[in-house]
Amino acid sequence: MINITNKKKSIVILIAIVVSLAMVGFFFIKKDTASKEGDLVREREYVASIGDITVGIDGSGVIKLKREEQTFKEVAVFGKYYVKVGDAVKKGDILAELSMKDLEDKQSEIKDRLKEAQNVLSKAKSDKELFEVEADKKVKDIRGNSEAVYNSKTSEIKGLIDNLNNKISSIEDKIVTLKQEKEKLESEAQNENNTTRIDKINEEISAYQEESNKLKSDLDIEKSALSGLETERDREVAKENEDIELLKRQNESQIKSLQGALESAQNSFDKINKELEEVNSLIASPKLEATLDGVVLSTPYLPGETISTAKPVVEIGDMTKPALTLFVDSIDVIDISEGQEVSFYVDAYPEDTFTGKVESRSYVQDENKKLEVRVTVDENDAELLEGMGASATIIIKQKKDILTLSNKAIKLKDNKQFVKVRNAEGKVEEREITTGFSDGRISEILSGLNDKDVVISEG
Repeated sequence: MINITNKKKSIVILIAIVVSLAMVGFFFIKKDTASKEGDLVREREYVASIGDITVGIDGSGVIKLKREEQTFKEVAVFGKYYVKVGDAVKKGDILAELSMKDLEDKQSEIKDRLKEAQNVLSKAKSDKELFEVEADKKVKDIRGNSEAVYNSKTSEIKGLIDNLNNKISSIEDKIVTLKQEKEKLESEAQNENNTTRIDKINEEISAYQEESNKLKSDLDIEKSALSGLETERDREVAKENEDIELLKRQNESQIKSLQGALESAQNSFDKINKELEEVNSLIASPKLEATLDGVVLSTPYLPGETISTAKPVVEIGDMTKPALTLFVDSIDVIDISEGQEVSFYVDAYPEDTFTGKVESRSYVQDENKKLEVRVTVDENDAELLEGMGASATIIIKQKKDILTLSNKAIKLKDNKQFVKVRNAEGKVEEREITTGFSDGRISEILSGLNDKDVVISEG
């Protein structure tokens, strides 16, 4: 019987021995090869040259055109577009149009409301005017009725007083005449006729005086009555003034209320009338025209949508005012300030370098923990379009037109800097150099090298 298990074990051991020998042989072969390669010295040439060294903050972003909103002044229903996103437009080009059906329906509805508002306004005016007429009549009635009675009574009494005064005056005139006649008779020679006539005159004077006294008594009564009437009238006037003042206050309150209703009706009418004027204006000119040359960036509405004041009908990008929106790491933002120079290139123009200045920066990180920096672009002849990708450096420090050399060619020995230079004869010589400003890859050469010197780096 053959032992299959022992046979399998022998085969496994044999394979292991072969593999081990092969690995040992590969190790020695590899070591020998590496040793030979190490004996070769590789050289690389670096040329000292005039150039710029810039230290700054790198960021990437996109070109953004200055957006100019194009929309209708009034809220209305959108009809259709005459342009699409990406179209170039000129100032005065037709961009969009409102729904004429909606405008005509709205015009009809506003006219109905305006007619109703006119009726309300007319009634408010009529109510106020009627109340003012009635209120004025009530005030006049309070004064007028009593004043008419007073005037009638005073007129009657004054007439009596005037009549009595006239009678008294007539009697006194007669008495004066009789006394003059008596004096004349008394100055003449006394005779029976004179004596008789004097007695008669005395009787007449006495009678007239008695009548005059009675008339004067009547006159005093009438004057007293007139004085009493005037006193009573003064009390009536005072009471009337109180009543009139109270009535006026009540009237003023009501007139104020009616005036408020009138102003409200007028405002409502004016508002609706303005709506009608706006709709009439839109009907007369339902199309939206571009206010500038540029490229269409957005056309957000569908036919039948109501235009919102918060969302323009069209946005046009001003090709003459491109800007660069960059996104930089938040740890770098403290070194960024307004007015800093920016150097950038655009993917579409890889051979061209553009410049600009920092206009503003965000103070809030986005979801990628980046901060937005807005850059105004200096004037140039390139056609920078919305959305073009760009890479930029926000310049912290920069030196231009200086002698530069790669840091890889510079060696440090005893705290001094050295380079190996190939001279005109092709020989290599070591020189000490002095460096200045560096961006970590390239250094400014202050001494030890000239423009176009070839520097050798070994290794």
